[in-house]
Amino acid sequence: MQLKSLNCKNCGNPLREENGKLHCNVCGSFFDMEENLGAQKMEHIQKSLKEAEASIETDKKALEEFMRVKEEAEIEAERKKRERMEAQMREIRKRANQKAIRQLMITLVFSAAIIILIIFLATKYKNTNKNTTAKNNPPPTYVEKNYRITPTDLKANSAFLEDLTKRTVDAVKKDHAGSVYESTTDALYIWNLNEDPYISEYYLTTREDGNYLYMLVVLPMKGDNNSPQSDDVQYKDVYVMAFVEDVYIGEDGAIHYSEDKLNFDGSSEYNFFWHADFDKDLLVREFVSAKEVDPEKPYIVHMFMV
Repeated sequence: MQLKSLNCKNCGNPLREENGKLHCNVCGSFFDMEENLGAQKMEHIQKSLKEAEASIETDKKALEEFMRVKEEAEIEAERKKRERMEAQMREIRKRANQKAIRQLMITLVFSAAIIILIIFLATKYKNTNKNTTAKNNPPPTYVEKNYRITPTDLKANSAFLEDLTKRTVDAVKKDHAGSVYESTTDALYIWNLNEDPYISEYYLTTREDGNYLYMLVVLPMKGDNNSPQSDDVQYKDVYVMAFVEDVYIGEDGAIHYSEDKLNFDGSSEYNFFWHADFDKDLLVREFVSAKEVDPEKPYIVHMFMV
């Protein structure tokens, strides 16, 4: 490294060469040229070393900062990658659930179609068999009948009401022993009987030539949300109208009816898949109230509960 200037150790002013020595024109000091030159070089070297060390330290800190930023960037990239994979897995599970629900609905529709066909064929066979039996068998001979019976007559004969009520409830319970699947906009509900059916109201319709006893059967239902992410439960009541025809008091004083005439039916809005109605008032209007206001065959209607 070439030195451009030398300064006085005493006053710091520039030195000039005179007769092989260095002379300061300000303070008058003389210095040996080689000695002063070596000291100046050594000082410059030490200064350069300090600057190099400072530069190395600065570079070290810059490198550490660079590595820190790089590590944070890699961690963030890994986090985003993991989030993308989790989102993809959620989408895959969602599509699998949707596919399973579609397959279930197709199976239910197909099964319902088969059940409808079986019911249609069974009903057709039953009606045909009933018509054939009616043609081959003479009409039954009844004992003397006393019409115009009242709810008091029915309640007095508790064995009759208990037997008929039990037969009615057992038949409805058997008919609704399975599950009903109801698909909504956001879930699939599976409905089952929550409690035993029961008769809430009795309607006796009478006139001189015939009597009907209607029984409004209540079915308490419980619906469970089929979605794995939900534990939602709903409750509702559905209704069936059961009735018997030709109820009468015989000469023996007991109340009789033809056991093969226990019927179950629904209103004009009857829901086939539920085998029941949702509107009990509509059931009563169409089966009971309509008889009371029929201008051709008016009945006297008695509503009572047991």
